Amino acid sequence: CISSAASDVYKRQILVGAYTILVGVIIFTASRTALASMEQMRGRMTSEKDVATQFAVFDADKSGGLDPSELAKMCKALGCAQSLNELEAVLCLLDKDSDGKVSYEEFLDWWRGREDHFV
Repeated sequence: CISSAASDVYKRQILVGAYTILVGVIIFTASRTALASMEQMRGRMTSEKDVATQFAVFDADKSGGLDPSELAKMCKALGCAQSLNELEAVLCLLDKDSDGKVSYEEFLDWWRGREDHFV
């Protein structure tokens, strides 16, 4: 027979597990939606010159990287507005060095469709 304290611990573990699964599903869904939207944006830039021009336009502080607000503005202007969850997913996928910004090199790697970019 399971004691009351052990039963409470077991219930909490189940709730934590269910919550973790739910968060994972939300992140997965946002990531898939964001990537589909980003593919539309990729198609709107037809050359590396277009990529460089668009990146420079939206790198408002000229830091060499797009912060989340700059990335959001770029996405919106190029027809792929993102929800907050989708934007966070895009930032996580593109920001390979995890510095909170998407550098030009990271963005160009994504635009080129490098196979190892999302690994």
